[in-house]
Amino acid sequence: MIATKSLCPTCYKEITGLVSYNQDSVWMLKDCPEHGHFRAKIEDSIPWHLICRKDYRNNIYNGYMIDVTDVCDLGCKYCYRPLNDAGHRPVKELVIEAKSYRTFVPFILSGGEPTMHPDMPVIIEELVKLGPVSLLTNGVRLCDKEYLDALIKSGISTDGKYLNIVLSIHKESGGKDLEFLGLCRDNGLKVASAIFVIDDIEEIDGIVETYRAFKDALASVRIRSAARIWNEDKPDGKIFVSSIINYLAGKGQIEIMADALHNNKTSYGNVLFEKELTFYPSCWYDAANIDLNDIACPPYYKAKDGSVNNIVTSFLVNERIANANN
Repeated sequence: MIATKSLCPTCYKEITGLVSYNQDSVWMLKDCPEHGHFRAKIEDSIPWHLICRKDYRNNIYNGYMIDVTDVCDLGCKYCYRPLNDAGHRPVKELVIEAKSYRTFVPFILSGGEPTMHPDMPVIIEELVKLGPVSLLTNGVRLCDKEYLDALIKSGISTDGKYLNIVLSIHKESGGKDLEFLGLCRDNGLKVASAIFVIDDIEEIDGIVETYRAFKDALASVRIRSAARIWNEDKPDGKIFVSSIINYLAGKGQIEIMADALHNNKTSYGNVLFEKELTFYPSCWYDAANIDLNDIACPPYYKAKDGSVNNIVTSFLVNERIANANN
């Protein structure tokens, strides 16, 4: 067994977790003095867990996520963030936060839907003075070429062609996300990445089709298994990283990447697909199986108690606060 740090899924206090190999899968065993014994699966595949431990890296990908607004124009099935209309944060406040955490760049602007903020071009213009800026968006507003050009001019692209944009794909957008990819393809633009959230392994078929249709406009694709974390009430049936990798292997040639730029974790993989595109399969830990030592690394996010942690850890802090308030 491998000792690590974890959380009690009832009180969220830090406790010792033991990682155990049981037949073909990897499990987390832990005991809370107040709430008893817990057992949860970490991964379906022992070989994948061993690969990640052997090639241990200190981060997943760099970045510090900043929520610029609480407003969103969609209500997606699997969203970790509760919907509300608390409003937009002042630009000055965002600049102050960015200055405090500039060592964690790039700044990843999120929300809510960040493009709902009326001062988004100004925010980008101010923050790029401090470091690189990336935008996590559903792409709805970016279908407006004039608006997209304003963001490019403000600094979301350094060369006018490669966009530091992570596009979150959702059925709830009514096809606007794919319309945005088409706009990029037709104008010689390339998006840094597109994120697809799945709750059925066969949804990868459609993701591969989308990649093939828009590969000229995509630098990479992230496939995230829907999780039960914070507000994201995923049904039982977690899809682990190894399962996504194995399914991709059935759709085309793959290669596991492990170099200075690609950092494999139990919950996050790096796969070269058909020798031309990087897929990043991910399966977030939850309170039941989190390995705090494994993800004591970027990307970072400020939780509602003011602490700055790995993004998944901060989501669990927010989950604890939300549960305490209910």
